[in-house]
Amino acid sequence: KKRSTLVNNTFTNHLNIIFDTIQGISYGRRLLSDSLKNVLDESHSALIATAEGCGMDVGDVSQSLHDALFHLPPLSKEHVKACIDEMQMLVTASESVSQSEIETLTVLWEGLNLTSSERGQFWGELDQRTSQIEMSTASPFDNVLGECSAEVEEWVLKSSKDATRVQRMLGLRVFKLNKIHEEVERLKHKQDAKNGIMSLNNELKLLSAKLVDFEEKAGKKERLLNKKFNSSSLLEEERFRKQMQGMFTAKLETLRQMLNEWEANEGGIE
Repeated sequence: KKRSTLVNNTFTNHLNIIFDTIQGISYGRRLLSDSLKNVLDESHSALIATAEGCGMDVGDVSQSLHDALFHLPPLSKEHVKACIDEMQMLVTASESVSQSEIETLTVLWEGLNLTSSERGQFWGELDQRTSQIEMSTASPFDNVLGECSAEVEEWVLKSSKDATRVQRMLGLRVFKLNKIHEEVERLKHKQDAKNGIMSLNNELKLLSAKLVDFEEKAGKKERLLNKKFNSSSLLEEERFRKQMQGMFTAKLETLRQMLNEWEANEGGIE
């Protein structure tokens, strides 16, 4: 009985060691896998929202994320590698979208006659913000390096370091993309407001020209000698006059409100 008990205790202790080792390995893998999923979800959502706002087709990006996250066991080495590859793909995608947004931004700057100083101020402030992010040492994968036991696998540690490096690049690209996109949307709104003012001003000029032309014709005495001209013609002229004046007054008031709003937000209009 003693010999049997000794064997059982030894075997149990051996199993416990194996179990603890497997638990430690599993815990390290899960920490890394969960952190990768969180980073991918956040970055993917931010990139998709911006790309869709630019009118781009993001179907391929969505399918790529689905393939990376759902077709492989979450604790496998292959899954971790696929997620890191997906992060790198998002870095490339965000650079592509950023380039498109920069081109749009340049067109808006030209259309709104922004000076080189104003453009430089935007880039300077953006560079300052990104420098602050670059100086930050915090990483979503710090918990993998800090919480794992000695049983953590070497490839998990290496993958955590690789993921940290790629995540820093991805975080910067997505941040810059969002700020550029915000500026593009702000300037689009500004351009639309300016175009609305210019368009309404042109309408007023056209109405004014029509009124002047109408009054010039109405002031000619020769028309009174025309047999076709009668009291009905005078009533028709007066109706037209009131209609045009009413339209002119309404549009002029709208233009006044639009100019007041513009000056409150943007200052003088060029």
